[in-house]
Amino acid sequence: MADQRLKDLQHETSEITGILSDNVTKVFEREGKLADLDQRGEELADLGKAFHKTARTVERKTRWSNIRLKIFIAVGVAVVLMILILVLYFTLSGGTQEGSSSSVEKSANSAPKDSEALPPPGH
Repeated sequence: MADQRLKDLQHETSEITGILSDNVTKVFEREGKLADLDQRGEELADLGKAFHKTARTVERKTRWSNIRLKIFIAVGVAVVLMILILVLYFTLSGGTQEGSSSSVEKSANSAPKDSEALPPPGH
């Protein structure tokens, strides 16, 4: 019976040794996987920083492009308004000048001559 008990204990010891050996192997595999994950995490962090930098650059370029577009539109609208104002001004002032010159001509034509303008003496 002691021999059987000794064989059972040796058998349990070999099973436990096998289990421990498997556990150690799994720990080493897990350590390798963790190292790979750590490396991939660092790579992703580096890629994230590069992406953030690129996104910021693209955002600035887009913002300046939008600002330039708004400036060009504002300048275009201002030029069109100035042209309209100048056209209206010259159109209206040209008509007023013609009316003024014709009224001056009318007043010059309707003005009494020197003999008509002065009343006769003694009156």
